[in-house]
Formats: sequence, C-alpha cells, structure tokens
Amino acid sequence: MHFPIAAGCGTGAVVQARAKGPRLRDHRRRALRLRRDNGRSVRQSKQFPSHSRSRRNPDQDLAMNAYIPLILFTVLTNAAAQLMLKRGMTGVGNLDIGGDGLISTVFRVVFNPFVFAGLCTFVVSMASHLIVLSKVQISYAYPFLSLAYVVVAVYAYFVFQEDLSPARIAGIGLIMLGTIFIAQS
Repeated sequence: MHFPIAAGCGTGAVVQARAKGPRLRDHRRRALRLRRDNGRSVRQSKQFPSHSRSRRNPDQDLAMNAYIPLILFTVLTNAAAQLMLKRGMTGVGNLDIGGDGLISTVFRVVFNPFVFAGLCTFVVSMASHLIVLSKVQISYAYPFLSLAYVVVAVYAYFVFQEDLSPARIAGIGLIMLGTIFIAQS
C-alpha cells in the first residue's frame, strides 16, 4: 500500500506501509510493549504503573522514609484506640446478652465514653493508614503496625498491671528489631 504524505509535511515522498495482515501487526505491537515494560503484560502496566521488576531507586526509599511520622501516628492512634476500648470494657463489666437483651447491651457498650472514644480513634487511625497506603508500599508500611503491640503491652504493664513475662519481652524486642530492619530496607 502507498499513502501520500499530506501537503506541507515534507518533500511529497510516498510512504510505504507494510501490510502483512492485522494479526502480524498486532503481534509486533504487543511484543514491543512487553519489551518496553520489562516483561510485564499491558494489563499489569496499567494496574501498577509505578512498579517495575527492577530494584527501587534511592529516591523511592527517601520518599517512603518521609512518611514514617504519619506511619507512627497511625500506630499510636491504633494503640490508643485499643487502650481506650480496654478501659471502657473494664467499666462496662461482664456482658450478659441473654439477661439484658442484645439491643440494651450494644447501647451500653457503644455509649460508654471510653468505648466510644476508642471507636472514634480507630476511625482516625484507619484514615491515616489509608493515606499511608496511598503513598508507600504496603510491604513497607504494614509491619510498622506491629509496633502498636509494643505500645499496648508496655502501657498495659504500667497502667493495667498486666503481666509482662520474659517471653513477651523477648517477643517485643524481636518486633522492634524487625521493624528497624524494615525501616532500613
């Protein structure tokens, strides 16, 4: 096939297009796209445009480290919510759904000031976690949430006089060490 070049687009030479059938052209286009995208399919490229199979560059590491304060805010609000729920449920006492009825028990629990504050704090924690997830890789952000266990365990030991055995202390140390490794990676 021959296509004339539009007027004003050059010397008026004739451009010859290779036409060996639409299947061959589509196959070539797909092969070029796969090579360009480092072996990822076109579908993967559209779903995960910022990720590639190659190693992250240092700029991405710095960008993720910039969100550590927000990640720690998420951890602390998560831990605070847990502690408020514990305090509230201690005040509510034993739940007797059979004797009090389901509706009455739910209202008694939800409208306890500490339980209500804990639930609201969970909403704040989840909102900040969603912001974090929109900015950094989940494999980087999610392990930081394990620090909430550390905060809750230490607080429970000092305020609620809960037991903190040597095995728990060792576990807390391993959690902290693992989180440090993740922050460094």
